[in-house]
Amino acid sequence: MNVLRSFILTAVIIGCCFFYSGAQSYAKLDDKTWALYDKGDLAGALENAQKALKQAQKEFGQKHSKTAEAMFTVALFLEFNNYSKEAEKYYLDALEMTRQTDGEKSESYVYGLEMVGGYYSMNGNLIKAIEYYRQNLKACENYFGTKGEEYAISLNNLGVNLDLAGYYSEAVALLEQAAMLIKSLAGENDIKTANMYKDLAHAYSNAGAYDKSVNYYKSAMAIREKAGKKNDAGYADLLNQLGMTYTTYGNYTEAEKYLNQSLELMKIVYGNSSANYANVLNNLAMVYENAGKHDLSLKTYQESLAIFEKSVGKESSNYLSALNNLAGLYAEMGQLVQATKTYEEVMETRKRIFGEKSSEYAFSLNDLALIYEQRGNTETAEKYLLQALEIRMNLSGKQTPDYTTTLNNLAVLFHNTGRFDKSEAAHLECIDLKKKVYGENSPEIARSMVNLASLYDDLGNLKKTFDYLTKAIAILENPAFTEKKLYTRALNNMGNYYLAEAKYDMATQYFSKSLDIRKELYGENHQDYASGLYQLGLLNEEIGKSEKAAEYFEKCLAIYQNTIGKDNLIYAKTLSNLGNSYESMGKYALAETQYQNALKIAEGKVGKKNIDYINILNNLSYLYISMNKPDKAEPIFVEANQLLFDVILNTISFMSETEKEAYMTTVANDFKAINSFYYTRKDVKPELAGNLLDNEIFMNGLLLGSERSMRVKIQNSKDEKLNEIYDKWLNIKKELAVNYAKPIDQRDKNLVDMETEANNLEKQLYQLSADFRINQENTKINWKSLKENLSEGEALVEFLNFELFEQYLTGKVIYCAAVLTKNMTAPKIVYLCKESDLTRIIGNVSKDKNQFVNSLYTSSRGAGATTQTIKYSGFKGDSLAKYLWKPLQPFLKEIKTVYMVPSGLLHQISFAALPADQSKFLCQQYNLNVLSNARFLTDEKTKGLKGTDVNVFNIYGGIDYNSDYSESKVSYDKDNIYQTTSEQIPIKENSRGENWNYLPGTLEESNKIEQTAKVKGKQINLITGKNATEEKFKQMSGKNSPDVMHIATHGFFFPDKSTKPKIDENMFESAENPLFRSGLLFAGGNLSWHGKDRPQGTDDGILTAYEVSTLDLSKTKLVVLSACETGLGEIKGNEGVYGLQRAFKKAGVEYIIMSLWQVPDKETSEFMQMFYNKWLTGITVRQAFAETQKEMSARYSPYYWAAFVLLH
Repeated sequence: MNVLRSFILTAVIIGCCFFYSGAQSYAKLDDKTWALYDKGDLAGALENAQKALKQAQKEFGQKHSKTAEAMFTVALFLEFNNYSKEAEKYYLDALEMTRQTDGEKSESYVYGLEMVGGYYSMNGNLIKAIEYYRQNLKACENYFGTKGEEYAISLNNLGVNLDLAGYYSEAVALLEQAAMLIKSLAGENDIKTANMYKDLAHAYSNAGAYDKSVNYYKSAMAIREKAGKKNDAGYADLLNQLGMTYTTYGNYTEAEKYLNQSLELMKIVYGNSSANYANVLNNLAMVYENAGKHDLSLKTYQESLAIFEKSVGKESSNYLSALNNLAGLYAEMGQLVQATKTYEEVMETRKRIFGEKSSEYAFSLNDLALIYEQRGNTETAEKYLLQALEIRMNLSGKQTPDYTTTLNNLAVLFHNTGRFDKSEAAHLECIDLKKKVYGENSPEIARSMVNLASLYDDLGNLKKTFDYLTKAIAILENPAFTEKKLYTRALNNMGNYYLAEAKYDMATQYFSKSLDIRKELYGENHQDYASGLYQLGLLNEEIGKSEKAAEYFEKCLAIYQNTIGKDNLIYAKTLSNLGNSYESMGKYALAETQYQNALKIAEGKVGKKNIDYINILNNLSYLYISMNKPDKAEPIFVEANQLLFDVILNTISFMSETEKEAYMTTVANDFKAINSFYYTRKDVKPELAGNLLDNEIFMNGLLLGSERSMRVKIQNSKDEKLNEIYDKWLNIKKELAVNYAKPIDQRDKNLVDMETEANNLEKQLYQLSADFRINQENTKINWKSLKENLSEGEALVEFLNFELFEQYLTGKVIYCAAVLTKNMTAPKIVYLCKESDLTRIIGNVSKDKNQFVNSLYTSSRGAGATTQTIKYSGFKGDSLAKYLWKPLQPFLKEIKTVYMVPSGLLHQISFAALPADQSKFLCQQYNLNVLSNARFLTDEKTKGLKGTDVNVFNIYGGIDYNSDYSESKVSYDKDNIYQTTSEQIPIKENSRGENWNYLPGTLEESNKIEQTAKVKGKQINLITGKNATEEKFKQMSGKNSPDVMHIATHGFFFPDKSTKPKIDENMFESAENPLFRSGLLFAGGNLSWHGKDRPQGTDDGILTAYEVSTLDLSKTKLVVLSACETGLGEIKGNEGVYGLQRAFKKAGVEYIIMSLWQVPDKETSEFMQMFYNKWLTGITVRQAFAETQKEMSARYSPYYWAAFVLLH
């Protein structure tokens, strides 16, 4: 900026000489103005310049070149006196007057454009500055030509501003041209050449070409040395700039060297109490921070702040920048509360001085957003980033480094909070903008590509992960770029990609290359080099090369011991991994020692309620299993189990659904191992069966607990006090979780006070919100509390499936059941079968689904055998019953009512239709109640949902799947019923699901349900034909959510494919997310299904399970999905079926009636009408459903009734 100002002052002086012609009164006033300026009297100079302008107007007239000159002078001194807005008008008026009086091809107009460009540059409006400097360059070319010094200066001015605005490619090109031109004119050893080299070096540094940057800085220094200017301010500034370039480069040793030289010279030139001296101190503090010398950095920041305060004041830009840097150091040191306070102090001061639309305020918003994200307050972080983004766009447009920096931060925030679609869009836009800002092959583009690849990796899109990492690496391996840290990160990520693909040689190659670069950068005795060794250790352990892995871990430990010492978490984790390698090698005593030492360090650094401590504890328990010492393993497993409960509850309470899913996958294997151990010990220690059931109760449906609906209800309430307390509680819980994940010495000093405040707020929430109270109490439900809720003649059957653990997870999955009755002292764990037994029975669906279903649920001894089914051979019902029910019967004597929670593949089984011993179905022998979660047992028994409890019904049926957008806007005429056309393909027996043709039975079904409900005085919204749009369905979210939804339409579910999707394959069939592979059809759905475009901003008529999951249907008590395969979905661990049933539960619905296979129209309508007729008499939904099943089972084979399942 100082260089720019010198150009502007030069232009003014030259302009004065050019305009001067001899009018004595004006001339004397003008001379006095500059004399006052030389004395430092800026206010007096402004006052005199205004008098000179009036004299010029009097002597030369309102429109004259001398009057324009006087206006420029007034503008300049208005600016010097901080009357920036007033100055703008004078500058623009003076320029226009110059154009009118002297013309655009005049020397005065060239300098006038330069001055206006300088004004906008100094005031941060780079778009305007660049606009006027472009005009200046063109005018200069027209007047002076392209071979003189004036043209070089114009090139340089435009290049410097393009550099400031982030247009690095163009900036470098123009500054290179300017430097070469001035060099040819003034000579290689002229100070003018040195000054332009300095600007060019700065641009190269910003563009990531650090080698070129360093060379030009050193060339500029050499010129000044030859000119005898080695001890002046210009040389000191070059040392400072070179030091900062080495800082960005990551070479902190060289950075310290040059900054210390600059500091000594600044002390000589300006003194050690000057702002210039403090500026270099501030930069030196940044180097110390980056080098990990936090104590020295803190001391240096504080020293620079003290000097700034005395020399330029606490409201100066210098002081605020240094204070902002200090806030960043606090964040780096883990003092997040102090960091927040400091950032907020800077932001409020900038807001007061510069305003809410300034670039300075946007910088503070961006920095504060990052700290709030670290503290877990992602809502505030997002708000601040969006504000910063808007300010930066309004100030300088989108094609700037500042805008792309904030956009990148927003993309990462979206990724971290599970909003993957928004994250992808932001990353792609960021890459596109960076190409325009930096050029096609900049390291900055590579940075965004690495971030985007990480997103695709989390989404499971390995192809795009590979593609973007490949592109990033191709950019970063260019020797001209020195973004080595980013390069090592990209190489590591590619190594992890190949590791996931089990291409171990390629993974080793990339990890090794990353290690070589770390060695080149830091040497072999550095923490970052040890990190590369650590990664190779993990890889070698993964591929069974335990001896090699142990070597890497041992080298790591030696380096850590020499650099950061033993008393830290990374040392403990490395010890644990070394123990793992020793265990694999059979060196159990050595392994035990490593685990025990690691535990001691981890407990001291992070405490026991920390996932890293728990992981080490689990490793020790696995070792004792390997050593065949289950008695030693047992107390460790039990302790780890309870600690996991505590950590999970403290961590997920504030997370989004997607964040919870990602988090739970990190602990899934721990629970598999623990459950497997409890299973093997159930006979030795029967009480462990209770622990196993408690794990299932805790994990099963954890992500589908009532938290989401509870949050929505609180947020939608009009109770401002409740919302305020709830938001505050959430933020504190987030901050506590962030702190507990850190080492103890890095946790906030006010942690105890935060805990106390969180507990007090929780007590208030208990009193103010019944939903909050219920949600918190639900997390405490265990097998003992469930037992208390069971009556005589009732049983809870929680089905379990888990992978067997021996010395490691074996890949063998078994199915068991935990049976609990009122009189049991502990649950009984009953082995059922292997998963392979189930897949052998239900895995091969025949083309005739009617025959397949009937054979699946028919016994050779007669259960379900009718004249329709007895002809089928290969009865599978006996086998299913043998595996899934007969082992339970000894524990179900005298039991009439069974509450059952399916697991894994059992979600696809209709238990009601399994044959019982006495030639009848299970639904005829037991009152079967299917729960999505055992926690709902209490609700089921105490509340129930009666037909008299509901009032508003939304009924969908008779939907026109072929309507286009324009037709859907027309009001539906109930008398004009949609008729099938010859072009439609009929489906056999009007089954719902395979082709989206009109379903006449659904309209009849809907009309009859409407009539039944109306008789009972219910409020009915019947939505049919073209009116049954996806948009209308989504409008029910929130306060418009009805009590009951009946949806009679086509449904679909596509299982996951192991093969890659084909180019012409339906997007729903090939989607990776299972919630996109299942859904319901609404009006116009055929258009989108066949790839036809719909108008922008309209829905496509295909409601996916994912879209359902984002709605708020917490007011809806019952959803009836009268469509095919709505109960199916991809099976995911303890979280049930990832399909429509999961989506509606996630949206807050209490009860769901859904189907497991394609359902014929006629029998479906009969089932539904019978169900509603019974329910609306006032009995519970369970009673009505059970009675309907029993009556239908007496009339039809299972294919026609057993598909429907009622789930709570």
